[in-house]
Amino acid sequence: MEFPKSYLRLSENALREKLAKKKLPVGYAESIISHVLAAKRKEFSTSARNTQHARLWGDIIAPAKAERRIVQRMLTLNVASNSPERALALEAYLMVLDTIIGRLTLKANASGQTPRELAEGTNVPNKGEHWVDWMPLKKIALIHEYFARIPYTKGIRHKRPFERRIPQTQHAIHKRRLIERTEKEISTAERRLAAALADAKLTDTHVFRHQEINDMRVQISRMQAALHTIRLLRPTDLVPPTWHGIDLPD
Repeated sequence: MEFPKSYLRLSENALREKLAKKKLPVGYAESIISHVLAAKRKEFSTSARNTQHARLWGDIIAPAKAERRIVQRMLTLNVASNSPERALALEAYLMVLDTIIGRLTLKANASGQTPRELAEGTNVPNKGEHWVDWMPLKKIALIHEYFARIPYTKGIRHKRPFERRIPQTQHAIHKRRLIERTEKEISTAERRLAAALADAKLTDTHVFRHQEINDMRVQISRMQAALHTIRLLRPTDLVPPTWHGIDLPD
């Protein structure tokens, strides 16, 4: 059903009042309202999906851009340990970074899939969680060869390419999001457990139901242990997408 796009900006009550002033056939106003509400839900769902899509790809591309800024800055510094081999290694690494940033940006814009979805069924390791995962192994090996040729200088720490790290500010955002998601999941599980225990029909003879309740308790305990570990994650630690990525004792 077609309707003015301005209807999408109205609340349900405002739309009802507007349509009530029109002389519409019986039931026609309700049909319009139903279609408008459905369109709103679809619009909201699409917007939320696009926001998540941009965030997930941005979380991968941002560390690559941060690494590029570091390498660019190293090239402009006039250091005592500078050498033709160092300059060549950094320039080669910078070119590779530009390539992978462009490739990931293209994937983000051209694909409706998340990085994890796109990585499934391919040779991309670690479900594509970090930009390094999307690098061809031959390119990584080549850049390591360039850096291996840099002359050793006592007291100088050489740059290590392709380190799996993210900017500290982004790490804090990932950690906060994971804590919030895990806390919400724990809260939901605790409500389900409380409802199961409060069931008046539950008796000692319901063996399978008691097993389900016990499994709920174990799951909540594991989530709480994971949450404790997440809160202790350092800025250099990798933040997994969900609490399931936290190593817990069996």
